[in-house]
Amino acid sequence: MMIRALRPTDIIAYLSFRNRALSNGALIRPGDRPTPSSIKGFLSRSLGIDPRCQSWAKIQSGRIHGVVSVKARLGTDIWDIEHIVALPDEAEVVIESLLRHVSVAASEEGVQKIFLRSILEDTVTSAAKQAGFYQYAVERIYWLPSSRAAPPSLVMRPRRGSDHHAIFQLYCSVVPHVVRQVEGVTLQEWRWTEGWGINRVGWRMSLPRRRMDFVLDTDEELSAWLQVRTRSRSISIMARHDLEEELPQIVRFGIMNLAAEGPVFCPVRHYQTFMEPALLKEGFRLVAEHALLAKSLTIRVPERKLVPIRAHVSH
Repeated sequence: MMIRALRPTDIIAYLSFRNRALSNGALIRPGDRPTPSSIKGFLSRSLGIDPRCQSWAKIQSGRIHGVVSVKARLGTDIWDIEHIVALPDEAEVVIESLLRHVSVAASEEGVQKIFLRSILEDTVTSAAKQAGFYQYAVERIYWLPSSRAAPPSLVMRPRRGSDHHAIFQLYCSVVPHVVRQVEGVTLQEWRWTEGWGINRVGWRMSLPRRRMDFVLDTDEELSAWLQVRTRSRSISIMARHDLEEELPQIVRFGIMNLAAEGPVFCPVRHYQTFMEPALLKEGFRLVAEHALLAKSLTIRVPERKLVPIRAHVSH
């Protein structure tokens, strides 16, 4: 078998492939579920409509056995795998080979990290580990069928540009070191992975607010960070472990800022499970568990410095 770029001329082979292939196992957002491949998606990927996207197919004798697509994060040396499918009888082997091919292509383009979200204990997760990806976190996905909620008694303020140091301190105090090794040990690494270096905090009124950030100040320090994503209808919370009493109000505040009525998703990482009782109290229920995986293509080397040696004088 050979792996090459997906082409528009592969349309006939792709039609046959998609009718037999598994659903897409690469999830982009917490609320995503594995979905069948579409013709629209094939056209977009094969025609290269988005210059940040690349797609490859594993082919033998004119038959497609698997397809993988990646998307570069704007302004960073990071790729996200957003589409990966294969035939069911050879899925793990094909997916592993496709991910290894992606790793080589990323290395040649100077990409530093590749991220992948998949269903926990799924074939994609297993194949990714065989291809050198590391599972650094698990997210439990909670779902609320309706965004109707009692108004919160707590008010959070919008995130300001000057908050990045305080939020990074909260991040370092809450997030385990093994996770920070992947998402960002230094302030600059974290800013780029999180997207702070790309998207400005302020918004113009004419632009849609796809993401809004809020923070909670208590005891003269920042103790919680709330992200509200209107497009995916999700809220994400990072909070200190001593905020159990405030959590229901933070959840309600996030739901309130989704505006239009509809379902709400809330991911909870394995190191923030103290939030789960507050979500259950508000009517959320657990609907999925996602594995967060990454592959680093660079090695962290400690900076060498010359330091003065003080002579020890004995008396």
